[in-house]
Formats: sequence, structure tokens, C-alpha cells
Amino acid sequence: MGRADERDRAPKRIASDAPSPTGGDSDSNRPALSGASYLRHPLPVRLAHWINVLCLLVLTISGFQIYTGRQWFGVGRWHHFFFAWIFAFNGLFFTAYSLVSGHLRRDLLPGWGDFRNIGSVLRDHLLLRRPKGAEATRYNVLQKIAYTGVVFGLGPLILLTGLVSSARGEALFPILSDFFGSRQTAKAIHFNITILFIIYTLVHLFMVIITGFRNNVRSMFTGWYRIPSSEGESEK
Repeated sequence: MGRADERDRAPKRIASDAPSPTGGDSDSNRPALSGASYLRHPLPVRLAHWINVLCLLVLTISGFQIYTGRQWFGVGRWHHFFFAWIFAFNGLFFTAYSLVSGHLRRDLLPGWGDFRNIGSVLRDHLLLRRPKGAEATRYNVLQKIAYTGVVFGLGPLILLTGLVSSARGEALFPILSDFFGSRQTAKAIHFNITILFIIYTLVHLFMVIITGFRNNVRSMFTGWYRIPSSEGESEK
């Protein structure tokens, strides 16, 4: 953990049209200069993100195939269980990386200081204001709550309820079936969490679009994010 903490404190590479910022504050590795680019998403985060995108797309489609029609049941069930295991292992990989690298403590878990600003952050979201300067270099409190809740709350819960939604899973893990009350209850919870995932995804996509679609998507492919200072600049 000591080496991981040293890497966390080391300044990240910066590409900028202006001189790199200096200073001894804790956020010195996150430049506030407009026009600067910094490594926002490390490679493990990007890989886990895109694997989740693929898994959730297939799981949602195959889940509704299972739910709605017999002729698609067999195909949908195979895809559903196969990609559920990929989703599970990807979640374990992301959790391990977040713990070892400090990504969980540094970027995802909201602190008391974050909650003090929740009112202004909520107002900015309702007014569709784009983050600028230093604000664009870190997750705000609403993002932290959403990401942490989805990754470490809804994610494990949808896997556990899905596991006992089948007769085989119920037989292999009777303690889980007892915990949720019955297989039918687990199925209902599983379906409701799926709806929550869909709502979360739609809101997430909406925020990606209004805060600079090209900039956000590019950073999730390359890792590099350009710090906006104006509405036009957030699209570069």
C-alpha cells in the first residue's frame, strides 16, 4: 500500500497550452488551468468501464428476452448467465484496483467536505451548469454518491438476486434464498434493480452530453481530459 500511495501523490502527466501549474496543495496533480489536459481515467478504470458497458447492454437485452418471450428464452438465458460472470469478475477486478491504487478513497468515496457542498452542486445540476477549471478535475459529491452506490451497492445486489432467481442457484445457495425471502422475491428485486440501472444509465448519458460529449468520451478512450473554461471549450 505504501508504494501505491506514493504513486497516488505523484503528479500526473499534463499536456497544456500554458505552463503547468505548481503548488504544494493536495490537488497539485490535478491542474486547474483552462486548456490543460490531464490523465483523468487510468487504463484499468477505462477497461472496467467499457467491459461494464458491454455486459450491461447484453444483460439488459437478454434479461428482457427471458422475461417476455419463450422463443428467446434459451438464447437469452445463455447470454445472460455468460455475461453475468464477466460482469462479476470485472467488478472484483475494479474493486481490487480501487483499493490498491487509492482510487476508491481518493476519487469515489464522498467525505464530509463533499457533503457541505451538496446544495450548490445540486443547484448547478438543476441549472445544467458545466463544471469549469478545478471543478472539472474531480468528481462532485453527487457523482461520488451515484458511482459508489451503483458499483458497491446495486452491482453486488443485482448479482446476488440474479444468482438465486434460478432454481439451480436457489439449490446451490439456499442461504441467499432465505435472506431474500423466496426465489420470486429475489426475481422481483432483480427486475427492479434492472430498471434502476437503466434510469442511472440514461441520466449518466444525459450528463455526459451536456457537460461536453466529445471531451468526456475521448477521455474515457484515451484517458486524457481537457479542462474547460467556457462552454465552447468543453467540447474540444
